[in-house]
Amino acid sequence: MSEITNPILMFIAIILTIIASFTAFDLLLLVKTARQNKLFLFLGSVFSLATGIWITSFFGLFKTEG
Repeated sequence: MSEITNPILMFIAIILTIIASFTAFDLLLLVKTARQNKLFLFLGSVFSLATGIWITSFFGLFKTEG
């Protein structure tokens, strides 16, 4: 069975994961300085990082076509 990798899908997955990671870490830094809504900032950070990990897994599964 020959596998054909699609580099465009992996590039998109990497870029989206980097964006999600930066968003998550930025929200975590805001948790330290925020006076209100710390819970929502934390949950947004967790959701953003989980989405980035899911994107990597999802595109990793579909990077090969065969």
